[in-house]
Amino acid sequence: MASSVASAAASASSTSLDDVRLAQQRHAFTMWVNHALTRQPVPACGESGPTSDETRSVRRLEDSLADGVTLVRLAELLTRDRVSCRPVSDPTSRIQILQNLVLAFELLRKHGLVFINLTAVDILDRSEKLSLALVWRLILQFELSTLLDDHSSPTSGGSGAPAASASSSSSSSSSSSSSS
Repeated sequence: MASSVASAAASASSTSLDDVRLAQQRHAFTMWVNHALTRQPVPACGESGPTSDETRSVRRLEDSLADGVTLVRLAELLTRDRVSCRPVSDPTSRIQILQNLVLAFELLRKHGLVFINLTAVDILDRSEKLSLALVWRLILQFELSTLLDDHSSPTSGGSGAPAASASSSSSSSSSSSSSS
């Protein structure tokens, strides 16, 4: 009886720890997405800058990414490239939303992001954990790898030891990115 009470208590504390971790990830990743969406690329010839709709603030990741509009914008800002065709700016049907998400996924794949067990439908269906996983992959691909590459380059002026650890971290993150 005592062991079942102890295991129940351990399970409850594990669940609350998971909830805390999830809340921290949700907060940090939402802040990162909002920061990334404020980046201002140089508009293409004949285009104006982003509209207020394009710079809208993200409150709940899975809801904001689910229509595809925010994810397309984020993908374009991170890759500094454009999707292959114009996304639906105000999608009303599931197929239009899916079209936007597929455009974003294609652009991200074009720039080296590998998706394993993550599809546009997962984002469309508002899976919180998979939305967080997607954002984590974006952070690894477009932020951390850039920081590690900058830090490990000989022109960065860093000492030899940190650069060596940065390059080993970079190779481990790239191997994990191919398995993720």
